[in-house]
Amino acid sequence: MRLRRLLAVVVVTLLAVSGCGRAPAAPDATSGPSSPLLSLRVVGLPASLTIGDRVRVSAFLGADPGAVDVSADTTWESSAPGILSVDASGWVEALEKGSASLRAAYRSAMIDVPAEIAPLSVPVSGIVRETAPTTDLVVAGADVVAMSHGREVARATTDARGTFAFTLDRRVVDLAVEKPGYEPVSVRTEASGASLPDVFLSPVGVVVESAISGRVCAPYACPRGQYPPVATFPLPIHHDGAIRLQVLEWTHDHNERVYATIKGCSGESVRITAPSLDLSAPIPVQGGCLYRLEISFLSGVYPYCEFLIRLQRPS
Repeated sequence: MRLRRLLAVVVVTLLAVSGCGRAPAAPDATSGPSSPLLSLRVVGLPASLTIGDRVRVSAFLGADPGAVDVSADTTWESSAPGILSVDASGWVEALEKGSASLRAAYRSAMIDVPAEIAPLSVPVSGIVRETAPTTDLVVAGADVVAMSHGREVARATTDARGTFAFTLDRRVVDLAVEKPGYEPVSVRTEASGASLPDVFLSPVGVVVESAISGRVCAPYACPRGQYPPVATFPLPIHHDGAIRLQVLEWTHDHNERVYATIKGCSGESVRITAPSLDLSAPIPVQGGCLYRLEISFLSGVYPYCEFLIRLQRPS
């Protein structure tokens, strides 16, 4: 009997000694989720994001201070990919307003982390201009559409000064700008402030040679000698071409009129009334002589008119 008890003690002691010499095993998610050592945690995802935010998340298995980073072997999934997207590397991007959950899965361990995505409210404005050499000419009536991930988020039309304005719910957008007579463009821009960078459009089918500008005085409406009642410019064009007139300081009074008269060497003339900002007309060139352009302004209210003119020829 004493021999049996002695042998039992020896066996237990040997098992205890052999266990002391073995390193502890790493947390194993397959052993069951009940132990706190086997819990999965997601780090780096705020509870609230705004559209356009982009963060990288990580996954840890086990409790601190011995938690193990298992991000490289974690599978990521979003409950609403159109609202919150995630890639295989753990990069998360807030795309649209709404609620979504980010799911992390490592072996049999799994966790869902909720997130709320809120929109921004960023009022911005910008100007659409022509490309060089006539960048001083603004483009009125251009359609400006703000796009994000293939979806329209804002739309505006440029006013008389080529200005557009809208409120964005995110900072980074693609601006698609188009107007008949111009090559459409699409540019990516970031709303870092209230003003967006200028957008430039190229005229279609013409070569722009130069631009001239000036002011003309309305008869009996401004002090004598301050501005001429008629502004005259030579037209250095020896071929069929066109002018394009833009009035910079335009009013909403439809009684205002700007008159552009193209006069030729033989006394012929073409007179154009410009009640709007954009005007194109052919120049009837004869014999290669130089023409002149006269600008006059008729107003019963405003003392002068400021204008820009683009000289162009067919491409």
